[in-house]
Formats: sequence, C-alpha cells, structure tokens
Amino acid sequence: DVEQGEVVFMAAECEGGWRMQLGQTSAYAMQNGGWYLESCAVSASDIGTVRILEPGESYVSPGVLSGRVAGGMDEAVCALTMARRILYKKEESPLMFNDYMNCLWSNVTEEAICKLATKASEFGAEGYCIDCGWFYPLNDMYGRLGDWVWNEERFPKKKLKGTIEFIRNKGLIPGVWTELEVCSNNAAAFSLPDEYFICVHGNRVGGGERFFFDMRNNAVREYLVKKVEALYNIGIRYIKNDFNAALRWCSHSDLIAENHRAAMEFYSDLKKKFPDLYLENCGSGAMRCDYGTLKHFCVQSVSDQELYYLNPPIIQGMFANILPEQAGIWAYPYPNLFDVRADLAAMEAEAARQDDGRQTIFNLVNGIAGNMYLSGRIDYADHKNSELIREGIRFFRQIRPFKRESSAVFPNGFADISSEGEFTTLGLLNYAKTKMYLFFWRFNGKEERFVVPLAKWFKNGTVARRVYPKDIGCVAGELSGKNLVITAKEPNSAAIFEVEFGGMV
Repeated sequence: DVEQGEVVFMAAECEGGWRMQLGQTSAYAMQNGGWYLESCAVSASDIGTVRILEPGESYVSPGVLSGRVAGGMDEAVCALTMARRILYKKEESPLMFNDYMNCLWSNVTEEAICKLATKASEFGAEGYCIDCGWFYPLNDMYGRLGDWVWNEERFPKKKLKGTIEFIRNKGLIPGVWTELEVCSNNAAAFSLPDEYFICVHGNRVGGGERFFFDMRNNAVREYLVKKVEALYNIGIRYIKNDFNAALRWCSHSDLIAENHRAAMEFYSDLKKKFPDLYLENCGSGAMRCDYGTLKHFCVQSVSDQELYYLNPPIIQGMFANILPEQAGIWAYPYPNLFDVRADLAAMEAEAARQDDGRQTIFNLVNGIAGNMYLSGRIDYADHKNSELIREGIRFFRQIRPFKRESSAVFPNGFADISSEGEFTTLGLLNYAKTKMYLFFWRFNGKEERFVVPLAKWFKNGTVARRVYPKDIGCVAGELSGKNLVITAKEPNSAAIFEVEFGGMV
C-alpha cells in the first residue's frame, strides 16, 4: 500500500512449477478489503500437480518468506536480505576467473589457460575455473555431457592434471564447469538404462545435448559422485554447475518437484563428502535462482549478458532476489564477443579502443557490486587498464566484509534494460544506515549531470567521495543539499562513491 507507506512481500523456495497471485476475494469486495497474496506449488488447476495422500503420508511444501514492512522497496529488500542471511547463509565464494564469458567461449587449450591464469593471479583473483570445453575433442564443441571425462587433446603437454597443478601453483583455486543433471545423446552415458533418465510415456525427456538424469535414482547419484570424485582427486576444488534447460511438462509437475528435491539432496551430500569443494549454481543466467536451490550453493551466476553496458538493470533486479555477496556478476574488461570470438584482428581492434579505461571501469563497477566473476581477454590489457583491473579487484576484496552487512537500495529506482535511459544507481547500505557504497552508471544518452537523492538517509555531517577509480576516470560527484550531484561527460561511464551519513539528523 504505497499511500499508507507499507509493502507486503513474498519470496518462494521453488521446486519446479510455481505461481504467485495477488487478488481480491469476492466475499470481501464489498467491504473494501479482502486482498490476498498467495504462493502456490501444488495446484491441479494452475500448475497441474495433484498429490493424494494416503493415511499416514505427509507432504512438506516449499518454504515461503513473507512479511510486511513500513516503507517501500528498499525496506522490503532489506527485510528479505536479512532473513536470507539468517536462513541461507553459505560460505563465501572465492573471486574466480572464468575463461568462458567474452573470453575463450569453450575453446579452452592448455596454452590459453596457463596464460590467463598467470594474468588472473597477477591481478589478485583467488581462483581459476576452466569452463566448458575441457571434455570436448579438438574441433568439436558440443555434446558429451554426462561422461565428464577430460580430453587430453586440449592438454598435450601438462595434461589436465598438470594444468590444474599450474593453476594451483599460481595461488589460485582450480575449478571446472559441469552440467551434472543432464546427458547428451552422443555421450557414452547415454547407453545407460532408461531407469537412469526421466521418462514420460516411455520416452526420455529432453533432446540432443540435454536429456535429464533421474536424480531420484540412487544409481544415478552414485555415478555422478564418482565423476566428481575423479575431478576432486586431480585437484579440482570448485565446480561451476550449470542447468541450461528446463522440465516443462505441466502434467508432471510433481515429478519435476521430486526430481529437484533429489538433486538438491545430491548437492548437499556432495558438499558433505568434499567439504572444501565450492559449488556454484549457474542455471543458464539465473534460470534457477530461487532459494530452494541457492541454499545449497555459495554463489549464483547472474547473467550471460555479453554487452557490459546492459548489465546494471540486471544487477538491480537480481539484488532484490539474491544476496549481494552471492550474486556472481561477470566483469570482462576486454570482451571477446561471441560473434567475433575467432577473429584475432577484431580482438586487437577492441583492445586498441580502450585507451581511456572507461570500458574497464564500467566492467569492474559491475563486478564489484556483487560477487565479482572475472573474465574477458585480460591478457590484452595495457598498463593503464591493468592497473584499473588490479585496483578494482583490490577494492572488491576490501569491501567484502561491509557487503555482508548491507542490503541494496535504489535511490533512482530501477532502470529498464530495453530503454535508452540516461543513467541509474544502486546503493549498498549497511544495517546501521551510516555508510553507503553508491554504484553509478551513465548510459549512452546526452545528459552529463545527474542527481542522486539521498534525503532518505541524509544527516548533518554527511560526506561523499569517489572510491573507484581513485585517480582517473571521467566521473565526479559532490554533495548539493541532500543530493549527490554527479557529472559524467562520457557515455557508458561508471564509478563508485562512498557516502558516510555522519552527525545528527
């Protein structure tokens, strides 16, 4: 109720099909009341699930967080953030470099990995994840999901084990990409019996690269544990686990829910067996990012958006749904876009355009906002951009403790990814409301002066200063009344400000 200054919110732990509905019941319509907010996971009419309980049987529904707060969106997000930290807090993910996004695009080789790992270590990353490609034959980039056997053609000198040792010797935690719940039709595992797969009307569900394992089958889970154990034994301590397709048969929603529960039990058991193994949930750009899933993982990959200047609206939306420290946000300061990924001349031309550092700064501001996920062809960075990357990573690591005690606020509301807006902001405000890190992004419009309202938190003695980048950049800001007025003379520019709300009201 905006007029009354109250917000009612709800967040569901999902297992497949779900529905939320806001409505007014007819019995109360004449009394100017009777509004309801409903979360539903078992519904014959809307979701296609019927669960008939026999005597003595029980059914436990997915959990739901709901509440009512005085205020608006900021207060609702704060309440959800605090609750999620209490209920779901996981260990902190290391700052990983991953060689997929705007980087190698699955064409991994021993030489490229060693080169990028060396740079990532120099810049201050804490881990290196080899993305998809480590199990593909050369000149073949698709399929073989489910076997999880590394292909030594890509590691001719060191082999995969030696490459993992190289990564570890650089002070980085070694990781690999997987998609454990599916199997390709060209994988050896596809010859396993039908009992290993989800089948509907006698047919395996899925197609091509992705048929779905039946995670309710203990034999499936034992098979996958052995695959993970083989990777663990050669030094892997981080798994970026993806989920790129969805089970969509409404008439079998109960089966989907059962399979999801079994899959989550599998990941929990995996963590118990390998306590020092970090588990990331990717989910095809946050396709499966509810806390029914995320309570089993330390980080969630937010989006595979290639264009760095479109990421801020995605970040804003995700921070209403995911803990800031759990939201894995790509920072790829030297992007090698998918459609030109094999064009060395295009890559070199892209690098030459970055002499002012704006693209690097914008990318690092994106990553610093959440749990930075470093990528891109950082081996192309010149001295100036290298220093910006190094400074950004150092600052990210510096404010991690603060981030764990803060929640997102939206001083200028939410940006629309489909519009050509001028700018947007995002704040991380500590619980005591004494300090905010304000993330500012200017888009490709014509305006150069932007007003960020801070009256909601302003106190006498409030100060503001730019903290990233410190010494260079085309963004400046100063307090004017109870606003922060920011000047950004160049399009697609960004910066981070520290605002301290001191003194008395």
